[in-house]
Amino acid sequence: MSILATLLMSAARAAISRQAAGAAMARVALSCVLILMSVVLALAGLGFGLYAAFIALGLFMPPAPAAAVIAAATILIAAAMAALAFRRPRATRRPGADAATAASEAVDSLMSTLGKWVQANPGQATVLALAIGFIAGSRR
Repeated sequence: MSILATLLMSAARAAISRQAAGAAMARVALSCVLILMSVVLALAGLGFGLYAAFIALGLFMPPAPAAAVIAAATILIAAAMAALAFRRPRATRRPGADAATAASEAVDSLMSTLGKWVQANPGQATVLALAIGFIAGSRR
């Protein structure tokens, strides 16, 4: 559902005129059709795979228990996928998060100070940049 919403929002943003809106909606419609076809093909592949597993198990046990084993495996896989979809990620703190924040603040402070110096001394900043460029270019 979020893919469709994203595509619709992209189409709405791109709609500057009626012609652009028509072209954007055509792209959205094509994308929706392709997504729907891929879902149908994935479900067909899943069905064939489950049937193949049923046939393989049918060689070792009667059809009813083989069907029960396949159904149980399918339900377990679906439950695991649902659990992954509905789980809420925990806000975890990385060990180096405080150090990274401190480093980020230090770099921000340095860049702010440097920016103020460049605004106050544009001529010297230009000469310094030229000199750094010459030094960097001569190192090749």
